[in-house]
Amino acid sequence: MDPHKDVVWAGRGDRWVTKLIFASRSYPVAVKVVNISDKNLTISFQTPIARIVERDSFPMAGRFVRPGSRKYLEWQHLIYESTFSDQMERRIDEVTQMYEDQDPPCVEKE
Repeated sequence: MDPHKDVVWAGRGDRWVTKLIFASRSYPVAVKVVNISDKNLTISFQTPIARIVERDSFPMAGRFVRPGSRKYLEWQHLIYESTFSDQMERRIDEVTQMYEDQDPPCVEKE
């Protein structure tokens, strides 16, 4: 891939979004697929998650957007909305543990 001639387009499915990871320069070096649903996700190895096309060209089929576009930023907001911070994960675990501690035991004590 020549960053001066080619452009990477990010793809999207109904339950997943592609996040492009950029290096210090302005071209992507990795692609990450993020599950934005509340269910487990399996993606076929044949599923296109990103496309590399020549500059001034468009991907032929699928749901693809260029990084930096308004639609790409909307997709990135979906990623942030569907993930919890480490602090929130800890709070959820603490509350779950608190409720489990308050429940009566499942087996009668002798």
